[in-house]
Amino acid sequence: MTDSVLAPPLADLPIGGRVASELARRWDTFGVDSEPPARTVIVGVDRSSDAKVASLLFAESGALVAVAKIARSAIAQHALATEHRVLQDINGIASEQLRRGIPRPLALLSVEGQQALVLTPITGRPMTVDYYSPGHVSRESDVANDFRAANMWLALMQSETAGEVVRVQEAVERWLLPTLDAYVRTVGASSAELELFRAALDRARSRSGKPLLTSAVHGDYWMGNLMREEPRQVAGVVDWELGSSRGFPMLDVFKFPTSYGLYLDRAKPWRDGRVRGHPGRQDAPRRWRRYGESPNLPGFGHAYFGEGWLPDLVRSFVQSRACDLRLPNALLGPFFVGFLAAQALAANTPEFRQGYRSMMTAFATEREACWVWAEKDS
Repeated sequence: MTDSVLAPPLADLPIGGRVASELARRWDTFGVDSEPPARTVIVGVDRSSDAKVASLLFAESGALVAVAKIARSAIAQHALATEHRVLQDINGIASEQLRRGIPRPLALLSVEGQQALVLTPITGRPMTVDYYSPGHVSRESDVANDFRAANMWLALMQSETAGEVVRVQEAVERWLLPTLDAYVRTVGASSAELELFRAALDRARSRSGKPLLTSAVHGDYWMGNLMREEPRQVAGVVDWELGSSRGFPMLDVFKFPTSYGLYLDRAKPWRDGRVRGHPGRQDAPRRWRRYGESPNLPGFGHAYFGEGWLPDLVRSFVQSRACDLRLPNALLGPFFVGFLAAQALAANTPEFRQGYRSMMTAFATEREACWVWAEKDS
């Protein structure tokens, strides 16, 4: 990776190289047992309103020693400051095992007026590499392995960062109600959505005295942020910009299986929803297109309303995590509504925001047919 074509000297690069040069000067102060950065490679440029540049920083020997995320907007600066604070807090309470899978913030600095967050790297490859490999999502054993690995890492993180126990009423006032209010103001809401929100709040308030566990929340726990070094484990998780050191962990619980279900056909979109190994998924486009044109709607419908081994894995994943978190079954529905609203608010492109709006409309209309809403307290 030190070849000059891939990783030119720092002096030859714009802001990414200047960040690395600044780090090299300060390296001895970070308490890092590695060589200072000497070369850098830009690996990503965000096109959204929270635009950032991501760079990998390499030592002269070729070893990867740090990752730099450089803000290109005020929104991005806020996101990097949040990630820095969250990672500091979590690293302060995590065990050595958990810390191995969480980046450590080395610096939040300004270089020529641009803010940069510098982190220790998490080695491995994103789970999406396997996800998009030909045939992977068609093999039940491979997909079940992904779900198990994601569940195990999330269980570790939620267990080790478990915090105060709050009452459901506090979760409603601190998170669910503000999230739904922000959705109405920012995204809009049809009469069906407003009726769903009222029903979700009524159900949650009817259990206002029930206890809920809080923990750290990643905020974007999807396959692209899960790193693995071998097939059976998640080695670590990156991109904590939407995270919190203390929050309501069902956001992460719903995020992984939802995102996994959305893109099964994305590698071959011309097949109209057909995915080998998932009989019945080809029927999803006809059923769900009435709620919008988002390419994610069929995957959402299949994951939460369909039949087959993937919907079974989705349900098992959510129920097992909810059980460990002591979440009453009847509260899955209200928290799922809050999750969909939070995803729409966090969306960084109009297409993604409208996609989650379509899912919310679909769920509002057909929720009685979905196990998430139908769950009752045992």
